[in-house]
Amino acid sequence: MITACKAYVTCDGSETVWTQPTDEVIKKLKDCIKLYHSYKDCFHRTKERLEEAENERKFDFSEMYIFGKFETFTKRVNKIIDMFETMEMYSHLADSKIEGRDSDDTMYWICIKIISYMNVSIRILTVYMHFVIIL
Repeated sequence: MITACKAYVTCDGSETVWTQPTDEVIKKLKDCIKLYHSYKDCFHRTKERLEEAENERKFDFSEMYIFGKFETFTKRVNKIIDMFETMEMYSHLADSKIEGRDSDDTMYWICIKIISYMNVSIRILTVYMHFVIIL
């Protein structure tokens, strides 16, 4: 499922999250999270149904074994969504006409470029954005 989600988000490896429109990427990432929840709900319904049936074999599969990696993947996807939403929120600073903000706007776009070329943690972006706001 993780492989299928990665293929879906990256258009079978032909695109990256940086080469696609942000709203499209966020939609795809949210679809991956919905898929995780759908599979987990189906797992729980099947498990309950089999536990209620006396003549059926018990459902003795480890939920963590089945969903552990997918859960970790969805946590990372949520962080990516947060990063895109943070970038979108602070991108409006570039449009503001406040005097003396030109250097901050330039630094913002430099950070965006660096992040788009590297796998930088969302914490770095958030720390920078708070620093810009304080200035």
